[in-house]
Amino acid sequence: MTMADFRNTKQVFYGGNEIGAVWYRGEKIWEKPEEDNGAWEELFNGTLSFAGSLVTRLPQNYSRFMIIGSNGERKEFDMQGTDDKTIEVGDSRYYVSHTSSGLVVDGGSGTTIVKGLPK
Repeated sequence: MTMADFRNTKQVFYGGNEIGAVWYRGEKIWEKPEEDNGAWEELFNGTLSFAGSLVTRLPQNYSRFMIIGSNGERKEFDMQGTDDKTIEVGDSRYYVSHTSSGLVVDGGSGTTIVKGLPK
């Protein structure tokens, strides 16, 4: 039986590439620690709905956002102005927009995490 202990692990490599998360049987068992000592706030963690998921009602309170795809890859972006964005994270494509309700994210597959960096 193979056992792995990820306690105090700061980096994991697979196929020569650093990865951001390790999943086992559909459950995340390790995520790369944030280098900014936890300043990022988790706004959404789950499967995005077909029509898009509201991730925060107050996007103006954040200077940057981050999408972490189901494969553990991450991409940072900002939402200056009101332009919609297409963000590619690994094999997934996300559509991010401002609405009257707040910041909405659509697309991707599997579990998606969206974080915001407070101003």
